[in-house]
Amino acid sequence: MLYRNQPGRGQIVKAVSPAAQLSGAQTGMPLSEAKSLVGRSRQFQQYHVFEHQPHEDLRALQQLALDCQIFSPVIGLEKADRPSSLFMDINGLTHLFGGEDGLRSQIHEHFQTLGYLVATATAPTIGQAWGQVRFQENAAPSSEKTGELVAANQKHFDQLPVQALRLSKKTLETLQQLGITTIAQIRHLPRVGLRSRFGDEVTKRLDQADGITEEMIEAIHSPPDYEAEEFLEYPLTDRATIQVVMSRLAGNLCRQMKAAGRGGLVWQFRLHGPLESSTLHSATSSPADQAVEHTSQRSQAKKISGRPHHPLTIKLFQPTSELEQLMPLVEMQMEALFCAKSGTRKNRKPWSRDIQVQEICVSVSNCVLLVERQRKLFDENPRLDKQALAHLINRLSSRLGAEQVLRPRLKSGNQPEDQFRFEPLVGQSGRPAKRHLRPTGNGTAISPLQRPLVLHTQPLEMTAVALDGSSHQAPSMPAMFIHDHQRLSVTRRWGPERIETAWWRGPTVRRDYWRIETDHTRWLWVFRNLQNRRWYLHGEF
Repeated sequence: MLYRNQPGRGQIVKAVSPAAQLSGAQTGMPLSEAKSLVGRSRQFQQYHVFEHQPHEDLRALQQLALDCQIFSPVIGLEKADRPSSLFMDINGLTHLFGGEDGLRSQIHEHFQTLGYLVATATAPTIGQAWGQVRFQENAAPSSEKTGELVAANQKHFDQLPVQALRLSKKTLETLQQLGITTIAQIRHLPRVGLRSRFGDEVTKRLDQADGITEEMIEAIHSPPDYEAEEFLEYPLTDRATIQVVMSRLAGNLCRQMKAAGRGGLVWQFRLHGPLESSTLHSATSSPADQAVEHTSQRSQAKKISGRPHHPLTIKLFQPTSELEQLMPLVEMQMEALFCAKSGTRKNRKPWSRDIQVQEICVSVSNCVLLVERQRKLFDENPRLDKQALAHLINRLSSRLGAEQVLRPRLKSGNQPEDQFRFEPLVGQSGRPAKRHLRPTGNGTAISPLQRPLVLHTQPLEMTAVALDGSSHQAPSMPAMFIHDHQRLSVTRRWGPERIETAWWRGPTVRRDYWRIETDHTRWLWVFRNLQNRRWYLHGEF
C-alpha cells in the first residue's frame, strides 16, 4: 500500500494492490484502517506499506519509456500533472513483431519481467488509445481493411464513458448532472451548444480522438553523452572475444572523455544477438545478394527488437575515464551473465553457446568534469585514498547490486525513525550538499552522546514496573522495565526530552525521551508515548 500525508486528515491511502483490495482496503481511507483490514485477512501473512513519492513515480515512468525504445523509436509520456501512461508510435513497425498482436504480447512479456502489470491498446489516435486502455479490457478487433478498422475503433470508442475523453473534473461533474454518460450521447448534442456551455474543451477532445485535430507524441529522449557501437560480420559466442571488442569500444570513449576532462558515472553495454533474417537467406542467396542483405540488415538492426539483447549497466561511485577501472567491473557482470545462461552452479561452464552476439553498443551518461587534486608530500595513508574507496564501492555494487550498497540521506522532521532514508551510492549525478544543523530551542546543538548508536526501526514496547512490583502508571521514570522476559533496573537517568511532530505531517506524535543506565551496565534510549501512556525502547548507546 502507498500512503500520503494529508493536512488535517493524517496518513491517507493513495494506492493499494489488487490483492489488498480483496480485504477491503481502498484508496482515500486512513492508513490505520487499511492496515487493520489487511492485517485481519487470512490470506496475508505480511504486507508492505510505503510513502507515496510522486517525483519518484515520474522518474520511474521516464525510465520505462526509455526502456521501451526497443519497440519503437518514438515513446512519449501522457500530458498530465501526474502522468501514468506511455504513448508509442508503431506506424510501420508491427510487421517486425508479427503484427499488432505479436507486438502487444512482447510488450506484456517485457513489463512482466520488470514486475509490472500493464494494459495496452492500439488505436488510430492518441485520444482513442488513452480511452480504450482505461475503460475497455480489449481493444477493437483488427481487420485487414483500413476503413473497417477505423470504423470498428470508432464504434468501440463511442460506447466508452465520457471519462475516456480526458475531460476536466468540473466538466465531468456537469455532464453527469445532465445525464450524459457515454461519448455517443455527446455526439448527438449540437457543437454550438457544447462550445457555449463548456468552451472548446469538449469539442477539442472529440476532434483529437477523431483525428481531425492533430495530436503529436512528445518523444522522450535521453541521448548518451558518448556512444560507440560495432556490428560484427559473424556472431560471437566466446566470452573473452566479446570482452575484447567491448574493451576496444570503451577505450575509444575513454580517450574522448579524457580529452574533454570528463568522466562517466553510468556505463551501459548492450549485446545484441544475430538477426533471424540473416540465417534464413544465407543458404539460398548468392554472395552478391548476401552482401546487399548484410548492408540492409545492419541499417535496420536498431529497428528490430525481437532479437535477443543483453543489457549490462555499470554504475560508479565516482566518475571515471580510466579503462583499467572499468573493465574489471564489466568482467564481473559478464561472468554472471554467461554463468546464468549455462545452467546450475555445478554444471557451469566458462562460456555458453546460448549467447550469440553480433552487435555491441557502449554508451556513457551522467558525465561530469573530473577534479584533479595534487597529492601532498606525506599524503600516502591508504585510508585517505578516495580512489581506493571508490573502487571498493564499485566492486561491491557490481557484485551485490546497486540497491544493496546504500548510504543514509537526512530528511527533515523530528521523529527519529523518519529522519533519514537510504539511497544507492552509485549512479548519482551529484553529491548531497553539506547542511548546517540548526541549533535546538535552547541555542545549543545536540551532542552525539544524546543520541544512540543503534536505533531500532520500530520502537519496542516495554512493561514499566514500580518499586512494589505493580504496574507503573505515573509519568515519572519507573524503577524497572521488563523487556524480552528480562528485568532491567534503572540505576541512573537523564531527561526528559520532549519530541513532537508537526501537525501537517499527519497524526501528531508526542514523546518524552529518557537516557537510562540499567543494572546490567546497558545505556538505553527509551520514551513514553504521551497518547497511549506506554513505554518503548528505541535505541541503545
